[in-house]
Amino acid sequence: MTVGARGSGTTSRRVCRSPRAPRSRRSHLIPSQAIVGAVGILCLAVSCCTTLVNAAVLPKRAEPVMSTYLVNKVKGQAAQASTDTWVSGTFTEALLELYYPQLTVFNPSISSQLAATNFASSSTPSASNDIIASWASQRPSSTNQFAYVSGGAAGDPASLGWAWIVASKTVASNATKTNYESIVQQEIGYLGTVPRTSDGAVSHRPSSEPVQLWSDFIYMVPPFLAGRGLETNNATLLLQAYAQIKIYRRYLQDRRTGLWKHVDLGNWQDSGLWATTTHADLTPVPTSSTSAGNGWAAAGMTRVLASMMHSSAPSAFTSEINDLVTWISEIINAGFARLDSNGMIPNYFGDSNTFSDSASSALLASIPFRLAQLGHGTSAQLATATALRDKLIPKINTSSGWLQGCANPLSWQQTSNRSPEAQSFILLLEAAYRAYLASQ
Repeated sequence: MTVGARGSGTTSRRVCRSPRAPRSRRSHLIPSQAIVGAVGILCLAVSCCTTLVNAAVLPKRAEPVMSTYLVNKVKGQAAQASTDTWVSGTFTEALLELYYPQLTVFNPSISSQLAATNFASSSTPSASNDIIASWASQRPSSTNQFAYVSGGAAGDPASLGWAWIVASKTVASNATKTNYESIVQQEIGYLGTVPRTSDGAVSHRPSSEPVQLWSDFIYMVPPFLAGRGLETNNATLLLQAYAQIKIYRRYLQDRRTGLWKHVDLGNWQDSGLWATTTHADLTPVPTSSTSAGNGWAAAGMTRVLASMMHSSAPSAFTSEINDLVTWISEIINAGFARLDSNGMIPNYFGDSNTFSDSASSALLASIPFRLAQLGHGTSAQLATATALRDKLIPKINTSSGWLQGCANPLSWQQTSNRSPEAQSFILLLEAAYRAYLASQ
């Protein structure tokens, strides 16, 4: 096991069965009009590359969305492969964003949606609820986390948090609702016991290990805290989510580039600027940065941003909202300025020996569409995100459904054509793209 492994000695577990996809479909891309109608007329003038997006800015053409066949292929592999807590949590978020957007923090009316007492069967997110039910059935009574895996990270199980909250509102059984709500409270309590830095950053690793900060944490814990704060109208939790991001940024951001390191503190560090995750570069000043680690951080911040904007009193978080938009844009703009010769996100930024990474390209490309949906995107960000998406869709193997050319999530300097988290990333990108089109 490399030092990059998320938890030594972890055991894979199946959390749900993959749905059966249709046998064939002639085309794997369909016009966006099938979902939301015409995207709209291109803005007549864009004064500069940082123009805020208040209207459709994509070219007036039939922007294709993935076919049901291809989505099902990707989803099927994700379902089979999402056996680790952080991958499973990311998959539940992808399912909700793609199929039940009204039950995500990107819905401006999410608070009233969750307050509903009766959900029609068609409005119940059965796929994500089934995943939560599976984790709940395997959860030992001795833990206060959503899930416990020996040697696993302290922060990873929190990635299941939003789907757990949604399940606690939408399952049919009142007894199950009560049980799920109790487990949500226990997870909040558990996070309060995890060791911290002297200035309050919660360790991504368990109490049996030295305090260590991972950029991945920003997608796992702050969105759960913010989502719980949104659901319960608890401003303190929303501010705690923001505070964790702020402190983590202090440790992990490379001030020269605006990109984030992957891992700091603890017995080993990964100072590289990983797109989604990073390699073990122990130099004190990073010369490269993982793309995936930056993707985790920016995507997590975007969910916290949406939670604050859609809370009952968004004006109370004006300063925090402005900070989050700035911090997300730091990563997106720096990453997009460092595309490789293939026009893709490299696995490690600033490393000439790295490779194009489809996984981080998908996750980072999803964020400008969400920012635009929230009124904080720019035309330049959207243009690059669209170009990345156009390159990524053909990289999905139409027979197997696997996204090709990804970083290995457990051995960060190696490539893989079977990355479980990449399957969820491409679904998150598709969900964000469709939501953006629908918002125009």
